[in-house]
Amino acid sequence: MLSLHLEDNDIKYIEQNIFQDVNVRNLDFDGNTNFRNYNFQTLLRSLQNKTVRSLLLNGCGIVIERFTASILQPLQNSSLAELQIGDNTIETFEGDAFEHVDSLIALRISNFMYISHFTLKPLKKLNQMIIADMPEVYYKQLAIIDLNEMDLIVLEISKINTHRVFFLFGNLTKLKSLSLANMGFVFIPNYYSQVLDLLGKSGRPFTFTDINLSGNLMFQLSSEKLCSLFWGIKVTHLYLQDNFFTALPTCMFQNSDINKLFLNRNRITHVQSDLFKNQGDIALIDLSQNAIQSIDGNAFANIFNAFVIEVKIDNNLLACNCEIRPFRNWLKYNNYRNLEYDEFCKSPNKRIKEKLLHFEITWLECNKDFFIKLCAISGSCFLITVILIATLLKYFWKDIKYKRMVWKAKHHNHVIPANDEEIYDAFVSYHSEKRIWVNQVMTRELCEGDLDFSLIHDDNIIPGQESYFSGIMTHMDRSRHIIFLVTRGWMKEGWNEFEMNAAIDMLSQSKRHTLIVILMENIPQKEMSGELRLMVRNNVCLKWSEEDGKQQRFWRDLKLELGKKKFHVM
Repeated sequence: MLSLHLEDNDIKYIEQNIFQDVNVRNLDFDGNTNFRNYNFQTLLRSLQNKTVRSLLLNGCGIVIERFTASILQPLQNSSLAELQIGDNTIETFEGDAFEHVDSLIALRISNFMYISHFTLKPLKKLNQMIIADMPEVYYKQLAIIDLNEMDLIVLEISKINTHRVFFLFGNLTKLKSLSLANMGFVFIPNYYSQVLDLLGKSGRPFTFTDINLSGNLMFQLSSEKLCSLFWGIKVTHLYLQDNFFTALPTCMFQNSDINKLFLNRNRITHVQSDLFKNQGDIALIDLSQNAIQSIDGNAFANIFNAFVIEVKIDNNLLACNCEIRPFRNWLKYNNYRNLEYDEFCKSPNKRIKEKLLHFEITWLECNKDFFIKLCAISGSCFLITVILIATLLKYFWKDIKYKRMVWKAKHHNHVIPANDEEIYDAFVSYHSEKRIWVNQVMTRELCEGDLDFSLIHDDNIIPGQESYFSGIMTHMDRSRHIIFLVTRGWMKEGWNEFEMNAAIDMLSQSKRHTLIVILMENIPQKEMSGELRLMVRNNVCLKWSEEDGKQQRFWRDLKLELGKKKFHVM
């Protein structure tokens, strides 16, 4: 019997009864775009009562509005097994379109606008079906076509308008090849659950030869749904191109047995280490034409075995940085294998002319974040330490100065060279009501403690040797410091005005003296005279307190002021 292959010609005319005296088995007229309707009908009439195994008329320029039973009626007794009339222009496949060719085993139709509920019903023997390219038109009634009654082995559906046709195929237990491609946004809501049922059939005695789920926007699926779909799958070829994946969950291919995996033409940016873990004897992984910038060092370490394996990672965006170094090292070690990768770095810009296997990078570049964190932590610790030390020093500074003063005094046996003009450490001016406090408290604390100071006050002036006023002036002049014990009684006594004016006058002339004001009572400044307020604001001012803790600080501060000149401690 004759097999005639006339595909991709420009046949424009066929004679009547051309096959009248010829027995033909296979006829292939694919791609004869000028074949048109007349030649199509002539061909069918010439095949009447002829046994024909295969008839291929894809892309032959055939235009039919209503494809009815009458069109294929001449093939009623042909025992036709394969019919392909795709890529023509057919508006509607009516319900009786294939009733005269119920012997069909393989059918391909495409580029049509509508198909009836009953169109495929007569094709009980069908085991291979390809349906594609059904444009979006909404005026027809939805046709639900149940394919589960067939014994399909190969099913290919692509670019189908789900507003007018919906296929049921989840229970096809004999199916070995499934192509549900380029369905776009309709795949997930309409067909995901059916594919999940189909791939998850337990006890399936064979491995799928092909599963093609490309072009279905599967990036919208959650990690859980992706892993449920492919977990434990057995397939020779798995096609997942054009799904806009940016990341794949680690569990996606766990415990699966895939011979060739096609993930090219997506937007994957990273390949993690356990993505292909627990694979069977995988022979090909195609990750080309993605946006991969980094690959973990052992991403492919677990899949190389005695079988020949091919990995394609070319046409990506591999960055020559610190993260890629472990993979680069693995690549160097396995460079003898069948690996397709880009020779040069794709980023950063300063390394685009460097080779992936030989680029150099400094320790600082790889540990920049760590170094910055270390510097930040070190700087923070240093700053905290400085602040803590400064705070402690500020809090204990006077105590430290006091200890140093005591040490210096002891080191010099309490004898520090002094100015010959100054023989007293302080002249004390007070009201008579504080005489007992001066003699019993102040004198004992300043003259008999760990630092001894010499004090002079009006009680020490011996009458007869000089006038009282002259004695006051002389003793004030020969004292390093002049202390005023301010009380309300002292303020009311007119004598304090004389001593204040004398002290201010001495200070303006020699600047040798230091004035120390001690407020023995809580006296608001509004109750003070102008001279006293001026003296409080511009000189050392200490406040006496009846609290023990504050008294200790008071004596410390007073001794520090008295010792500055005596022990030369600032």
